[in-house]
Amino acid sequence: MKTLLRILLVFCLMGLVLSCGLFSETDSGTETATETNDSAGSEGSGSENPDDEGKDEKDDESEFTASEEAKPKHQNTKVRFLKGKVSRSYTGSVVKGGSHSYTIGASGGQQLSVDMRSSSSDLKVFDPAGKVLSNAGSPTDFRSTLPSDGTYKVVISNPAKEDKYSVTFKITGEIAKKPDPPQSGGLTKTVKFSKGRSSASYKDAVIRGERNRYVLGAQGGQLMAVSIASLENNAVFQIRGPKGYLRGAGPGTDKRSWSGQLPADGKYTVIVGSTRGNATYTVTFSIR
Repeated sequence: MKTLLRILLVFCLMGLVLSCGLFSETDSGTETATETNDSAGSEGSGSENPDDEGKDEKDDESEFTASEEAKPKHQNTKVRFLKGKVSRSYTGSVVKGGSHSYTIGASGGQQLSVDMRSSSSDLKVFDPAGKVLSNAGSPTDFRSTLPSDGTYKVVISNPAKEDKYSVTFKITGEIAKKPDPPQSGGLTKTVKFSKGRSSASYKDAVIRGERNRYVLGAQGGQLMAVSIASLENNAVFQIRGPKGYLRGAGPGTDKRSWSGQLPADGKYTVIVGSTRGNATYTVTFSIR
């Protein structure tokens, strides 16, 4: 009887031990899985938000950079007048420390006026050589007769802040007439043939260093002959046609006689000078 009780007690103890170990293992496995799932969910949520925020920040930064680059610090514009117009207006803006340059072609003797309207920008005008032209003490207006031909530059700038402006350019007046290039002294005559004659002679004198000129009209293909005679044997000539000096009668040839077929229609000039001292001469022209 006692033996049977002992056997039952052993089985009860073994069952108790096995049941405790089984429940402990099951609980441990359940907690580990839950922890892993929570951890995975937490990591997934945390990895998405930083990336999205970083992407948004980069997009914002790109937009800001593009906006800044859209306004160059220094700009250049060539002023062009519409057909039949003498003035042209522009509107624009300058960034802080920046400038906008306008170039305009004009001629000496013309009047240039520049009128600018802005809150605080400055105006300067430069001549073709780069020299600043005076604007009579006004920082926004300029009026002056231009001293020379060339390209003028008008610069609008603002060192303190970004500023909007409007500017009007106007050019008036005639181009200054340029004096004729200096010519050596001497007389100029138009050669005239008497009625029914094809030749003419002129007796004249030329001072040393000067030139006498004889002009006559002719047609291409005609034959022209020129000869000169002087008491001192020191009178010579050259012949210039509508397309330049004639062959064999150009500078350095010093002809006393010449004949040939004329190359083109137009005016021909016989230029007479002396090789030494003054010369008294008779020059004869013929055209057939």
